[in-house]
Amino acid sequence: PTFLLTHMGQSTGKSLTWVLTAQVGQYFGMLSFGRVADRFGRRIAFAGYSLLTAAALAPLAFAWQRLALTPPLFWSAMLLLGIGSGCTAGFGALLAELFPTELRGLAMGATYNLARTAQLGAPVLVAWAVERAGLAGGLGVPLVLALLTASWVWTLPETRGIRLPTLV
Repeated sequence: PTFLLTHMGQSTGKSLTWVLTAQVGQYFGMLSFGRVADRFGRRIAFAGYSLLTAAALAPLAFAWQRLALTPPLFWSAMLLLGIGSGCTAGFGALLAELFPTELRGLAMGATYNLARTAQLGAPVLVAWAVERAGLAGGLGVPLVLALLTASWVWTLPETRGIRLPTLV
């Protein structure tokens, strides 16, 4: 909120409206993600939703001033950003199916804790990017991560309709 107020002249109330718009989009993204993943496969769903996230972040990062002058485009970008981030609803299922049944709990706990540890660096990275390139730099970090997610998901095996692995 301080960044939005000092660098962009946006009030806390307006910032809250942005967040709520994205959260409504994320709610619908999470509700739809499972259906899309079941119908087309998890990798396609993750790639599609991640590309939608990147497509929404790009104009917010690089055409902020133009979007600010066209409220319907701005609010559409915020809503689409939320819908795209709905893919977070499927990470648990995607990752859990990669591990043998007997090790799944341990492997998922380790995966989540390692991911949380890695996330400690995210605010530092974003702050560094904002210092170097302003809003475009700050939003460029999640944009790149969304593109990487759309790519790396293709390195995982497809688990749709297969028998889950076991050690026995």
